[in-house]
Amino acid sequence: MREGEAVLVIDFKENITLGVSDEEASHDFYGRPQRTIFGAVLIWRSVSSVGKSLSFRYYDVISKGLNHDPWFVHSALSMIFKRESFQKLNLSSLSIWLDNGPNHFRTFETLWVFSDLCQGGLQKITCNYFVEGHGKCLCDTHFSKLSLAVKNWTKQSNHSINTSEELLICFQEMFNRWKLLREQRSQRRTAKGRSSIQKKFSLENTDSDVEFLLMEIPPPYPQLQSQLKVTSFKCFYHFGFSKPILSTGKIFCSVFSGEPEKRIPFTFIQSP
Repeated sequence: MREGEAVLVIDFKENITLGVSDEEASHDFYGRPQRTIFGAVLIWRSVSSVGKSLSFRYYDVISKGLNHDPWFVHSALSMIFKRESFQKLNLSSLSIWLDNGPNHFRTFETLWVFSDLCQGGLQKITCNYFVEGHGKCLCDTHFSKLSLAVKNWTKQSNHSINTSEELLICFQEMFNRWKLLREQRSQRRTAKGRSSIQKKFSLENTDSDVEFLLMEIPPPYPQLQSQLKVTSFKCFYHFGFSKPILSTGKIFCSVFSGEPEKRIPFTFIQSP
């Protein structure tokens, strides 16, 4: 990974149910509202006084919209790309990794999403699908911490979560609390002359660089839905997009990431 390049792992978390608290009536169990969590983990190589090292930043988009589809992916990624923390990295190339979700990721509409996002400041975007049965990814590990945050928060009295804003506060407060605990633990270990490296995995050893974003209602769907149709689409796991895209009529692809790319034609379709 060179300067100006980064990796982005994306996924949807299982919807979070609101209205949960330490005390609840049985009739409140059904019909509770839910919220979508779209997660993204950005990985890049940063330069510091001790040399080059990998840096991680986590983005979580909270939304009332429950449609896990390509347009939601487009809206969430557009919001992330506009964040100051993202833009100040001045990235020219982004490698996106995602699973084979048939309704929101492994679609012709999703290929168009990445081609459209490449029209912005990025010079190149690559789309890399995990193989089937790939196991857990960075997003899944982070999602478990979100679930723990909600569980611990709602155990406290008067800490119910009924709105997106309250869910946002829950995440912010719990992650700040875990960060403080981790810093205090590190200081105690340093005072005793021990290494401050966390050797044992702990959910409280939480991601310190995380941004929670609120997209209460996704932007309205465009009048025309766009697709990039590729022959033998599911035979390929790696696709590359670079400017200009639509004018060339071809995209880069290979069976797997790291293999030699070849240019194949696509069909651009717009339909109501």
